[in-house]
Amino acid sequence: MQTVSEDGLLTDENKYAAEVSDEVPVFLKTEKIDYLTSEVEKLKASVDSEIQRADEFEKKFSEALEKIESMRVRLEKTERSVLQLQEASRRTELNDAMLAKKPVEDTGKTSRSTTEVENLTALLDSERKRADEYEKKYAEALESNNIMRRKLEESETRVL
Repeated sequence: MQTVSEDGLLTDENKYAAEVSDEVPVFLKTEKIDYLTSEVEKLKASVDSEIQRADEFEKKFSEALEKIESMRVRLEKTERSVLQLQEASRRTELNDAMLAKKPVEDTGKTSRSTTEVENLTALLDSERKRADEYEKKYAEALESNNIMRRKLEESETRVL
């Protein structure tokens, strides 16, 4: 078997390859083909596995984004509640200040108002804690998403 290079000349390497090819028994060529076929199949399986793994990470990433969005919505709702409670607390304080200026017969409204203020203050503190917790969870989820995104990108570069 003779191989000709582009300029029409037979190169030393091509000559050697032709000589070796003629000398190699057919069963060794078949073994080599079988081996290479096996390697190709293994590589295809590896690529399929990496594609599946990348798909799984992509799914996890999108699920995390959905959770983050849900947490963001809940955080915004909590923040609105906090603002409403702060406004209610401010109005109650103004009412208390106005009542303090006017001598009024105590009919239990003062104690109810005081109790309501205390309850609203406790609720406000609770909502602030909840908002802080969600903010922390949101930051953790973002970090987790960044890690998964980097792993996904690494997997994609390994597949390519």
